[in-house]
Amino acid sequence: MGEFIFALKTLVFTTILVTLMQFQISGQKIEDMYLNFASNSGLIQNLEQVALGGIELTKNTYKSVAAHFGVYNANDVEVFEEKAVGRRSILPEFKRSDSVLQKMRDSASVENSVDKAKDTIIDAKNKLEENTEEMMDALNE
Repeated sequence: MGEFIFALKTLVFTTILVTLMQFQISGQKIEDMYLNFASNSGLIQNLEQVALGGIELTKNTYKSVAAHFGVYNANDVEVFEEKAVGRRSILPEFKRSDSVLQKMRDSASVENSVDKAKDTIIDAKNKLEENTEEMMDALNE
């Protein structure tokens, strides 16, 4: 029963707080005023800088330790950045096998060869028609 009373009190307190935050003072909601203060506060900006410094320290420490043990090449930045936290994909990667890729390349080259052959035949046909017209004109003269 104690848990139910706690949950009920929390629900009532949250509802009252959210309702009070919707009141406006000089044309601006209290909620907006608080969010503006929280995001532009000097303390928050300093905390952001500390967090960014901690991330950079962790990244550099990982690079140096991994390079020391031969797990990671310190000069290979692309591999590190690709597998960095926040850049890893949670979805599986589907890659085509080399044999499938080779078949695709072969079929593309066959299609290109067929297209080139068609163009050559059309060019030969056009030249033949031109030569035929020239011969007919020569005979008519």
